[in-house]
Amino acid sequence: MRLQFQCGVAAIDGERGQVRAVRTADGQVLPADLVVVGIGAEARTQIAVQAGLEVGNGIFVDARLVTSDPHISAIGDVAAVTHAESGQRIRLESVQNATDQARAVASRLAAKPMPAPPVPWFWSDQGALKLQIAGLRDRDDAHVVLAEPDSLLARCCASAAIDWRRVETINRPADHMLARRLLAKRVPVSKQRASAPGFSAQGLELISPGSVGPSDQAGTSPRSTSCCRMSFLTILP
Repeated sequence: MRLQFQCGVAAIDGERGQVRAVRTADGQVLPADLVVVGIGAEARTQIAVQAGLEVGNGIFVDARLVTSDPHISAIGDVAAVTHAESGQRIRLESVQNATDQARAVASRLAAKPMPAPPVPWFWSDQGALKLQIAGLRDRDDAHVVLAEPDSLLARCCASAAIDWRRVETINRPADHMLARRLLAKRVPVSKQRASAPGFSAQGLELISPGSVGPSDQAGTSPRSTSCCRMSFLTILP
């Protein structure tokens, strides 16, 4: 398997109704017998529209997963819930999200406390590589390579101040589980701290939410010490 990045598709060439090659924007011609196009999914909201529910990029729901009709709930890929940090309505297309939301609605219908929304996580198996993702990121985030390529945290993506929100791992399931715990605790990590030689994520489990380490305390406040917010880290094998 060969992955090509930053390489757009210019055209798909065919002959007599059969694909023959893919031409890329940089002039490559890649022979192909079959082309799989991943273009995402569009929520089917026709029934919701007929029922008079408020829709947009999916069926709009509140934090309790209730639609604009208080007698109807929506869960899974089609449910558009307001993201707490960005304020934007998002849909999470994953098995984890659908099952978590089903449990939440079941708890509400049974008059039990709804569980707190868990950290979103996703995975994809690409040949011998297992990519696992914990948390979400904003599309405008930038990334920075850490000082030690062989360290636990090999690359991060940043956008504002001191908060990290996403961790990507490759063939590192234990690190993925650690990342989900740390993100759930909202442990603060600055770009400077994560970039420091010898930084280890394991020790972060001992930090309480809202606390900062010595390297985060320079400046007038944690939110003013850095131009970047850690939005995602990539952990390499």
